[in-house]
Amino acid sequence: MVFGDELAEYTQYIPIWLLYIDDIILVWSGTQEKLHEFISRLNVNKINLKVTAEIDKNTVNFLDKCIFRGADNNIQTSLYRKKTATNNLLHASNQHPQNTIKGIPTGQYLRVRRLCSTLDDFKAEAKKLYLRFKQRGNSHNSLKKAYNKALAAHRNTLLIPRKHFIDKKKTDEQSNIIRLIAMNIRKSNKYLTNTGTFWNRMMNSKR
Repeated sequence: MVFGDELAEYTQYIPIWLLYIDDIILVWSGTQEKLHEFISRLNVNKINLKVTAEIDKNTVNFLDKCIFRGADNNIQTSLYRKKTATNNLLHASNQHPQNTIKGIPTGQYLRVRRLCSTLDDFKAEAKKLYLRFKQRGNSHNSLKKAYNKALAAHRNTLLIPRKHFIDKKKTDEQSNIIRLIAMNIRKSNKYLTNTGTFWNRMMNSKR
């Protein structure tokens, strides 16, 4: 255990320790020499666990975020992509319902809007995202629409966990909704269209 008595001489310098699966970000208040000593101690373990560290006073990358010290000395964030990252966005010609294909750009632009503290950073990352989507067959108009939606969104609202809105919106009536699940192939669209025409009537008859 990291926070046991054995490593107490080091953990006293860790006011913040955040863990996501096997990625850790921490704030260190001790000397740099003591930090390197702490990492060396962590690498001496019975399960041959290897700990690597990225240490910087101004910028650090964690998951999909670049966390850095801003001009006003406040913590700011932007999007982080590994140099080896490939363009794995779903191709626009993939056999998925059109609502899914069109919804992906919106979701990705909103994600970038959420990750970027400043509007300038968002616009810069949005340009890169636009090029990746174009490579995957998306139209300019669909990308412009998704971008504008993210641009108009309030970042503070995007930072609120989605579960908060789901719990707030959920009602007893909604929890009893009957859902129709269809195969994710385009041929199913005509069946969904026909079924959707009568779906409200079917639901009302149940009541």
